[in-house]
Amino acid sequence: MNSSLTRVVIEYNHSRKLAMFPSNIGETEMLKISFSLFGIEKEIDTFELLIESLNCKVENSNSLITNEILILQPKNYRSETPKRSSRIIKEQMISKITERISEQKKEEDGEEAEEHG
Repeated sequence: MNSSLTRVVIEYNHSRKLAMFPSNIGETEMLKISFSLFGIEKEIDTFELLIESLNCKVENSNSLITNEILILQPKNYRSETPKRSSRIIKEQMISKITERISEQKKEEDGEEAEEHG
């Protein structure tokens, strides 16, 4: 019996935790491990794990690679169309970039104030 483990990152509600999935386990077992990590007490069959980079559902641990990022979410959370999910990701990226630019501008303004002060 192969007892190898695959290390993954699971994201749930903007929090990330490391998990170790044994090989040859199915979706239900992966969800049980995920629920345990985050202290979730809900019906397992109402959740799913998605591979972030591929935007697809995980059905067993053999399809995972080391350091894969998995999104734990309610099944009805997934967008109706891939275009919608891509749009949400783009909006989140734009928001992060805008926030970083704003922070840099504040730092620059503070440095200018010190130079003139």
